[in-house]
Amino acid sequence: TSFPYVWSDFMSRNMYSGIYDNMNNDIYYHEGLKLIEPPNFNYETTFENSINEYSIEIDEDKVGFFGIDTDQVMTANGYFSSGDYNLWSGILYNEYELINSTEQTSFSTSFSGQPSKIFFMLSNNSGEDQITLDLSIDIQGCTDNDADNYNEFAISDDGSCSYTDSFYSLYPNPIITKDIDFLTLDFISRTEKNISLSLYDYNGRFVQTLGEVNALVGNNQIIINIGNDLPSGNYYILIDNSSPLRFVHIK
Repeated sequence: TSFPYVWSDFMSRNMYSGIYDNMNNDIYYHEGLKLIEPPNFNYETTFENSINEYSIEIDEDKVGFFGIDTDQVMTANGYFSSGDYNLWSGILYNEYELINSTEQTSFSTSFSGQPSKIFFMLSNNSGEDQITLDLSIDIQGCTDNDADNYNEFAISDDGSCSYTDSFYSLYPNPIITKDIDFLTLDFISRTEKNISLSLYDYNGRFVQTLGEVNALVGNNQIIINIGNDLPSGNYYILIDNSSPLRFVHIK
């Protein structure tokens, strides 16, 4: 057995330093492993792209590391370039696991959304080297930035988006009906439903019913035709007899 293999085997087990109180596991084979601080390196925590490439330096008689630290629901698939190296991978959450992956150049693992770490440790059998890792990441979550639970890191939408009813824009305001005779209402709906629209003047007097529209879950753009007969002035549109939105009409 080569020195790089034995050394990297020891160091990979050392990643679990202090986790176990006794030797009753498949990782520790020397009591001293619990007393030595684990290797320190930076874990990858954010991924700007779904496909990423990393270069892992391995010096002679030393080890190289790559790790992922995430609390996202995600799947990671990786492919290491071929070479004469030893590869260990380990999982550092709940069920601790250490795997000798020397005969493998690919991996696939899933993260469930709890704080999780996975590391890969490499040692070379023939001097210095540089190993390439092609890593594809699929982070699942809500990708709609109008949703209450929008996940800025998500790559794939998992259908979990949730919304709060809100009316956030009415335009153009003021409206000049010689140029345009309809308003656009941007509305976020918690559920799919019908909403009724009514028009009132500035003094709170009912003017007319503007109709009923079907709102879908999420962001909606509702076109409101007010016609050319409405006198100039200040008005309110009421949605389901609540949430008045003021606009100015110029004839």
